[in-house]
Amino acid sequence: GREVVEAPGVCVKVRGMSKDCVEAQRALWDCVVRTPCAVAVRSQRLSLSEAEYARQMQGCLKDKNGGASEECSAVRYALFECRRSQLDMRTRIKGPKVH
Repeated sequence: GREVVEAPGVCVKVRGMSKDCVEAQRALWDCVVRTPCAVAVRSQRLSLSEAEYARQMQGCLKDKNGGASEECSAVRYALFECRRSQLDMRTRIKGPKVH
């Protein structure tokens, strides 16, 4: 099924993601919306189409100069690891490795 991550004034669809990774997705979204790039995009929200808004928010995540901190990079990597762990059946059964 589809999970939906909600942020104040914004709704982001998470396509077919395991419930284990939804928290990591929420953490990444919370981190990205605090960046200066995302604040600027959100201020133009009403003048942008849904697709253009999503494209610009994704650009904020990828933009190294847009204020995406190392914290966001760490959260993004955690989401990557969560998604990758869902491909390994042993990890899906045992759960993620805790260091």
